[in-house]
Amino acid sequence: MMKRKWTLLLAVLLLAAGVGAERYSAMSARKLAERKNDLRRELEGLKDRTAKAEGERARYQRVSDLAKRLQGTVAWEPDSTNALRWFADLAAELNARLVSSRLLVPSKPEEATALETFDRVSYALELEGNYGALVRYVDRVERSPHVMLIESLSLTADRSDDGTGQMRLQVTCLYPKPQQAVSVAEKPR
Repeated sequence: MMKRKWTLLLAVLLLAAGVGAERYSAMSARKLAERKNDLRRELEGLKDRTAKAEGERARYQRVSDLAKRLQGTVAWEPDSTNALRWFADLAAELNARLVSSRLLVPSKPEEATALETFDRVSYALELEGNYGALVRYVDRVERSPHVMLIESLSLTADRSDDGTGQMRLQVTCLYPKPQQAVSVAEKPR
């Protein structure tokens, strides 16, 4: 009888150990499945980030290629003295008088844009002359081989009704940044 009790006790212990092992195995399988799902989600996230990075790299390469082509086709005048001289010569050529010209100092740092490869230099110009000459002046600035943006323009007629007036312009010129001019083809890190 004692042998039977021991056999029964041993069978109960083995059964309990088997159930415990089965539960442990089921918990391990659940944890393994959860980990597998976590890794699958992480892999999908990495694939998405890789695709976005590839898209950014492609966009950067397009901007870099455009910047290279632009640098080759545009007359770059990084010296503000040359730009101011160009404004004055243009006025004289068109029979207008350049009353004042000055370099504008930026009041705050520029925000990074697609044009971050370029320095932006602004000039304030004031001219006098007949209406036709002033319009031709704006036209020539817009069609200049230099990269220029007319930020603001005001035209005032004289009270004398002789077709003359004053014009105020704010023009921004773009110049390649010295450190960027060489490294424009480098890929982002």
